[in-house]
Amino acid sequence: MEKTISNYIRRHTIMIATIILGGFILLGFGEYYLYRNQMKLNRMVAEGLMQLKEEKRVESLMMKDQVITRDGKILLRKNGHTTIVNKDEVLPNGVTVSVKGYLLKKDGSKVFLNEGWPIDLE
Repeated sequence: MEKTISNYIRRHTIMIATIILGGFILLGFGEYYLYRNQMKLNRMVAEGLMQLKEEKRVESLMMKDQVITRDGKILLRKNGHTTIVNKDEVLPNGVTVSVKGYLLKKDGSKVFLNEGWPIDLE
């Protein structure tokens, strides 16, 4: 009788330990799955925010009044529209954009334009 009880307890102990171990393994896989989904969601949100930030930056750059040189041509951007400067142009703020590649400020100082470097006129 003691042998039967001993075998019964041993079998059930192993079965219960196996069930508990299986439960912990399932919980571990579930946590890993949730972690991966959370990381994927965080990455998507971060990329979306970066895209919004970049769009906002590009939009704000497009609306600024700027002078820039590209391929030896002087470009003037006013109110989001870009035109090529063919003759010296005086802006409302008193700055003169010269076709020779410089800006002449109201105080008489010159700012030379470097290729590809925009200069804000505001």
